[in-house]
Amino acid sequence: MIHTKKIAALLGFFCISLGCPVIFAQTQPMVRIYIAPMESGDPEQQEYFMTNMEMEFTGASYKVVDTLEDSDYNVILSVSRQEAEADSESGSAEDEDEDEDEGEAQAEGENPEPPVNTITLTLVDTKTDRELISLSWDYNQLSDMNMWNLYLITQAMANAPITKIPAGAVPTVAPAVESDFNLQNKLLWFGIETSLGYAYPVEGPYVSGALTLEYDFLPFMGLSMGFGYQALFPTRINMNDKTFYHIVQHSFFIPVLFRFLLNIENYLIVPYIGAEFNLGTLGLFPKHTFQETDQIRYIPAIAGGVDFRLAAGPGALAIGGGGIYDFDINTWGVEIKIGYKFGVLTRTKKDQTKESESENDL
Repeated sequence: MIHTKKIAALLGFFCISLGCPVIFAQTQPMVRIYIAPMESGDPEQQEYFMTNMEMEFTGASYKVVDTLEDSDYNVILSVSRQEAEADSESGSAEDEDEDEDEGEAQAEGENPEPPVNTITLTLVDTKTDRELISLSWDYNQLSDMNMWNLYLITQAMANAPITKIPAGAVPTVAPAVESDFNLQNKLLWFGIETSLGYAYPVEGPYVSGALTLEYDFLPFMGLSMGFGYQALFPTRINMNDKTFYHIVQHSFFIPVLFRFLLNIENYLIVPYIGAEFNLGTLGLFPKHTFQETDQIRYIPAIAGGVDFRLAAGPGALAIGGGGIYDFDINTWGVEIKIGYKFGVLTRTKKDQTKESESENDL
């Protein structure tokens, strides 16, 4: 009857395995198991069960630890030995006949069945020291347990309240949270930019620097203003000795630009167009002898170009280039720019939703 029970359990175990492949396909949760040293059984049994149980737990993706303090659950193994007895659990007539046959065989002098060994596996919750389940299995030889060790572990761990992350499995990635520093989500930008350019037909390079403030009233459009200083080095020719040199011409200016924000993954393309008002020296620098005038130009120059705005540190790096035409003195200029800006006042999702609805209505 013992063999019949084992065969039935084995068939049931394999039927469940075949019918529910998910049991084996899923990775076991990362649970730390401590296997306590065995205090019963002979050295051969102790070595067999300690080695095989550790291998089975590891193969099932549990982590076997060396100390009880590091474990989530601990396992206590014990071996007992008993004489084989007839199975008296069933009260059927067939079982009674079998008992009579066994008794007759013993009376005739036949050898009794060999002693039966029992392995008991007890699973304990380390934190609460509460016993979760205790399972036993009978065997005659150690090799008989080769196919049952994993079965005992599976049945025992089915009673453990496991809630940990699977071992070796890729953790479920939470939906990406939109960064607070989204380049297109900032309402205000302030920073500094420098320019290096060349003017024609005065044939002179110039360098400038400006403080800027930008308000993006829409995710795709904004208005910027600034205040800057420019040093122009126009060419002057000495007609006496036919030589040429550059003078220094100082001026202050105010740029007023419309900017269009095109979001390309993690950076912005920002075309712009607008006006630049020249304020002259504002009396802060002397007018050069060859400088014809030093007064505010009420007719602004037209400026346009494109910047590339890339997230860098707590702000954004702006690199680009553009051109400018001054109607008042009929002068062209081309320039390259580099600057750094800080974005503040993040646009709320409510504002974004309203703006998106407005765009759809259009």
